[in-house]
Amino acid sequence: MPFKRAPNCATAPQSPRAPRTGKRPGLYPHAPQVSTAAAGFLHHPGAVVDCPLPRPIPAPRSAMLSLLVSLSLLAASVGICLALHWYVGYGIAVGLVLFFTTNYLLARTIGRKVEARMREAGDAVAKGHPERAVEILEGCYPLARWQFLLRGQIDGQIGVILYAQRKFDEALPYLERSSNRHWIARAMLGVLYMKRKRIEDMKRVFDKAVAANRKEGMLASVYAYCLAKVGEREAAMAVLTRALEKLEGDGRLEANLKALQNRRPMKMKNYGDLWYQFHLERPAGAVLGQRPRGPQPRIRRKALRR
Repeated sequence: MPFKRAPNCATAPQSPRAPRTGKRPGLYPHAPQVSTAAAGFLHHPGAVVDCPLPRPIPAPRSAMLSLLVSLSLLAASVGICLALHWYVGYGIAVGLVLFFTTNYLLARTIGRKVEARMREAGDAVAKGHPERAVEILEGCYPLARWQFLLRGQIDGQIGVILYAQRKFDEALPYLERSSNRHWIARAMLGVLYMKRKRIEDMKRVFDKAVAANRKEGMLASVYAYCLAKVGEREAAMAVLTRALEKLEGDGRLEANLKALQNRRPMKMKNYGDLWYQFHLERPAGAVLGQRPRGPQPRIRRKALRR
C-alpha cells in the first residue's frame, strides 16, 4: 500500500549545499568547534576567549575498549588452560595478572596522550585561540573509548570555555554531561540551574558534586552562595558547617559562615579570579557593558588521571 502524505504536511525546504573546501572532515564533524577548573588547571589570566560556536548535540555512547581487551586476555588465559587440561586455577591467576597489568598500562598510555593534548589546549587558550583549543579537546574523544570517566572530563572542559564566554545555552548540554569529579563544571551547572529557577536541580547537582569533592572548599562556598541567593540561608549555613568538618581551619569557609550567621553578604572575592569566572559578581573596577578580560578558563589535567 503506497504511503500518502498528510494534506497539511509541508515539505521542509532543502538547505543549499555548502561549497567544497578541499578539506577532509575531522573525526567528529558534528561536534562543536571550541577548560576546567580547580586544582590542576593551567591559569592564563591574559588570554581572551571570544569565538562563535555552533550549538552542541548529545554525545554518542562509547565502549570501554580497555576493559574489553583486559577481559579478552582473562578469558583467553582460562580458555588455554581448559583446552590443555591444566588446572583452571592457574589460568585464572595468570588471567587476573594480565587483566590488571593491561588496564594499568593502557591507562598510563592514554593518560600521557591526554595530558599532552590538555597542555596544548591550555597553550591555545593562553594565546587567545579557543576555537583551536576546542579542536584539540575534540581530538581526545576517540581516546575516551579507552578510559573511564574521560568523556565527562572533556565535555566539562568544553562547557567551561563556553560558560566563560557567557554562551550559557551552548554550555548547558556539555556541563550536564560533565563528570562529578570536574567540580567547576558541576558548580557552573548548578549556577545555571539557579539562574533558571530550577532550584531542585541545582541542589541535586551541588549535593553530588560536594559528595565527590569533599576537599574543595570553594565548591561548598559557591553552593552556599546560591542557596543564600534563593533565600535558603539556613541551608547555606548547614552546607558550610559540613564543609568545615572536612576542612577544619579553612579561613574563607569560616568567614563566609560567620557572614551568613550575621546576615551579611558572603565574601566570595577572597577566592580571587576563580570566583569571577562564575559570572555571579563583577570584578572590582569592571566597566558596565564591557566584557572583562579575566578570569579565563583553565585546562584541568589532574582529574583526568583519576
